[in-house]
Amino acid sequence: MDMLAPLEDQLVDESSNRLYDEVAVPVCASLDNWTMTRFLVMLTAISFLLAGCGGGEHKQSKEDRAAMNKEFAQIDFNIAQTTMGPGYPNQKLLKQLTRRYVVVTHKYRDDLGKAEVDRRLTHEAEQVGPHCLPCVEILRREAQAD
Repeated sequence: MDMLAPLEDQLVDESSNRLYDEVAVPVCASLDNWTMTRFLVMLTAISFLLAGCGGGEHKQSKEDRAAMNKEFAQIDFNIAQTTMGPGYPNQKLLKQLTRRYVVVTHKYRDDLGKAEVDRRLTHEAEQVGPHCLPCVEILRREAQAD
């Protein structure tokens, strides 16, 4: 047991812990700073690259964007007007409006991007779903065709 006593003294010795803290912490801190610096440089480089690329989508002026949103809003309003009310909605009119919606998504496909077109078509299918099953089929087929 006496042989273990010197080892225990070395392990518990406060001076060795203090020496370790004074020597090792600056090395670890500089390593953390170096790692953090590399991470920030890489993050900045990636953000510049992504900002420069623009996702490959066509840039749209504010006026064009407003005209596009107006066209979509007008179709949405007409669909809402057709589906609201006490009676059954006019299926022929709903199909016509749905096809018009698909034409408008084709028109603005480059400006919106595939993900946004799919989102809009899916959302519109959910809106007309309770009133016009053929309309849902038109919209879903169009979303899958891309």
